[in-house]
Amino acid sequence: MLFSCVREEFLDLDYSRFETKLVLFSVISPQTDSIYVALSKICSELDSIEFDSISLPTGEVILSCEENKIQLKQLSAKPAVYGCTQTEYPIERGKQYKINVTVDGYPPVTAKTTVPARFSKWHNTKQPVYGITNYPDYHSEYTFNFESEWILPEKESEQNYFAYRGKGIIYVLEPALDDTIGYRGFQYRVLDSIPYQSPLIVNEGVQSTTDKGVNMFSLLIKEDCAGYEEVITEGFEYSMTTSYTPNGRIIQYLTFYIFTVDEHFAAYKEMCGLYDSEFDGNVIRDLFFSMYKGIMPSYTNVEGGYGLFGSFGYDSVFFDVHHGYDLIKPTQEPFYAP
Repeated sequence: MLFSCVREEFLDLDYSRFETKLVLFSVISPQTDSIYVALSKICSELDSIEFDSISLPTGEVILSCEENKIQLKQLSAKPAVYGCTQTEYPIERGKQYKINVTVDGYPPVTAKTTVPARFSKWHNTKQPVYGITNYPDYHSEYTFNFESEWILPEKESEQNYFAYRGKGIIYVLEPALDDTIGYRGFQYRVLDSIPYQSPLIVNEGVQSTTDKGVNMFSLLIKEDCAGYEEVITEGFEYSMTTSYTPNGRIIQYLTFYIFTVDEHFAAYKEMCGLYDSEFDGNVIRDLFFSMYKGIMPSYTNVEGGYGLFGSFGYDSVFFDVHHGYDLIKPTQEPFYAP
């Protein structure tokens, strides 16, 4: 049995010496179409503030590599975003880039990043193995098992992150009034059928090394009958009317990514991982750890302000795992959901 007590203290905070500084976030890569730099500011208020509600005066954002430099255009005021295309200013591997930002009323900020010279690549990649696992309660699970070798980054300070993206179909279904036991315990009628593309799902999978020193990566993707909400479908969000509506998701295409990130991006991701590891979705447990965990570490490589200026590159492999399932129009006829 646990007992505890709480003492509440009210402190008068002295903001007279508080200096508002800029917060910068940008990660660049030779493999993206454009370059973006997002600006914000630290605030003395304890109330939460939405990023897109912060207003900043128009500033000057200069991106440079040796003598080659460009002034980025302001693309948005709220939030403050600056950028250009890589046709205007191409990013190159192995080069060091510097960013300088000046905004009236704020200390100037600067940051540097060196783009990895060599991006890790997939090696001896295997076709994902597809399977279905049926459970006694008529619960079924689709699986795609992906395995591949991969090559480590060139520098020890650089790190790898893995991700995948799925694209396919979502069926919104209702059980058909039929005594026949079909797939997942029911036959279904199709209420709706839409294409979807998942967000980039990062940091899944298992990394290992064989006794011969070969770096291996494996990922088991599980798909189940569940309520899929906020699913990206061709550029817009689609939410199911209720999480209790039975529905199925069919993956048709899979892309697996291996990212190589510079030391600053790696340190930033490590910091984010420490934050995420403290919470697991249990309200009571999360509340307990948030009160007693102490001050969490932070990371910034921005001089004169805060934030991240990093760089990355990636290698990807694409698989067509289409099993002949296409969009099916709403129907009154029973349908065995694949």
